[in-house]
Amino acid sequence: MAHEEPDVNQTGIPLIPEQRRQEILRLLRREGVLSIRSLTNYMNVSHMTVRRDVTALEGSGQVLSVQGGVRLAERTGHASPKKLESRAQPELPLKQAIAQLAARHIEDGMVVFLDAGTTCLSVAPHLGARKNLTVVTNNF
Repeated sequence: MAHEEPDVNQTGIPLIPEQRRQEILRLLRREGVLSIRSLTNYMNVSHMTVRRDVTALEGSGQVLSVQGGVRLAERTGHASPKKLESRAQPELPLKQAIAQLAARHIEDGMVVFLDAGTTCLSVAPHLGARKNLTVVTNNF
């Protein structure tokens, strides 16, 4: 079995995963938001290593992923990020109204892209009567 070198930051000091995660939190307290690229460069680790660390921190409710980066989670009393269903609740009537309006513009035979998100998710139930509709999505 090959020996894997430990990760090091810009100072050249090897970091174990817990140390990297603490360093990410320290940097976020100072900067607010950090790009994944800046973290990979600063810690001299791979993109996937940073992603694994961010995923672990996100799972514990300490950070939130944002497009291309990460930020500290707002403390709202929740230990972990909100699930999709709970994010949709506060604006449910508005989301349903938007969904109904959007669905009116979708005709039989169209190809539509529904992005990941609670508003787009609300469109799907209104599309059942459409014929030959192709829906493309990045949402499982």
